[in-house]
Amino acid sequence: MGSLFKRSHKGGIAGYWYIEYTNHNGERIRQSARTRDKQAAKQILIHLEAEAAKRASGLIDPVAERFAEQRQRPIKEHLQEWIASLQSAGRSEVHIRRSRQRVEKLIENCGWIVLQDMTPESVERVTARMQENGAANQTVNHYLQAAKQFSRWLSRQKRVPFHALDPVS
Repeated sequence: MGSLFKRSHKGGIAGYWYIEYTNHNGERIRQSARTRDKQAAKQILIHLEAEAAKRASGLIDPVAERFAEQRQRPIKEHLQEWIASLQSAGRSEVHIRRSRQRVEKLIENCGWIVLQDMTPESVERVTARMQENGAANQTVNHYLQAAKQFSRWLSRQKRVPFHALDPVS
């Protein structure tokens, strides 16, 4: 059972209500309700406790919830985090720069904004256009390699349920 309380402030200024409840992992959580209305704070507490109970009972799948959260973020944020992981893994600056440029170009030409936009069809369409415009097979393969590396990293980091570009050859 959660609880509501107000912290006292100097000068007699009424502050926000605070909520304290137990989450689905059994951890005690204390956070501001960001409201001065006790009834609104109570409704927030009831909602948070219901969500915790759903997670504890398995009605809400935390893995699916994580995928949904990641899916809402812009693909360029994921790209920045991938680049940071390449740097922390000790990859050469040349490799990192080239990989970033190639994936950024694919993101732009494929029109990817969020992760669900990343499809094998969009990559195949763009690489076919590259070849029509005179790009060498080796160049196209370098772009494919960088895109597939990025997609593989996304799946290994549990940001997507599967390696989206695995079928691309």
